[in-house]
Amino acid sequence: MVKRIPKRFFDLTSPLYDFIIRDNPTSKIIEVLKLTGQERVLEIGAGTGRSVASVIPLARQVWILDPSQSMLQQAIQKFPSARPVLGYAEELPFDEGFFFDRVIAIDSLHHWDDQLEALKEIKRVLEPKRGFSLIVEFDPSRPLGHYIKSMEKFFRMGSRFFTPLEMRKLHKQANLTIIRQAYVDEGTYLTISTNK
Repeated sequence: MVKRIPKRFFDLTSPLYDFIIRDNPTSKIIEVLKLTGQERVLEIGAGTGRSVASVIPLARQVWILDPSQSMLQQAIQKFPSARPVLGYAEELPFDEGFFFDRVIAIDSLHHWDDQLEALKEIKRVLEPKRGFSLIVEFDPSRPLGHYIKSMEKFFRMGSRFFTPLEMRKLHKQANLTIIRQAYVDEGTYLTISTNK
């Protein structure tokens, strides 16, 4: 069953989002993306674009996908060179054979309705030879992740969080090969995978 609760939540909170959430999480992991200026990058759950600020100057082209029109409007005002796409992770609106060199999801996977289906979609659009995905998520077994999980439960957002072990199992089910998993800070970890 499709909940789509986060979309309604983010539609309502989008005017205050950048004021409340001020950090740029991608700045912590930009070196991991290994951008040369030739890559096509897709961010899933881009919101107001705070995560792609560090990516846009280093990539050939950036697509920003989000289900909230109001969040995308804010993102495109800040980053007019990015290509906005209204859509959901489980139903990426890209034709077969249209590939991205990098697919990133920063603090958004826990909002998706069907994480497994979305990872299968990432596999579908990931460039087969050199492409990789980068997912950054909160670990609910650590204090920060537990706090975020509790807050989102309080707001009835319907979020679903995964420990690193659970994330590995999820990627395996989607036939994505994890090449690295590591903590970014005390409660946030990254997962890098390919479709090889």
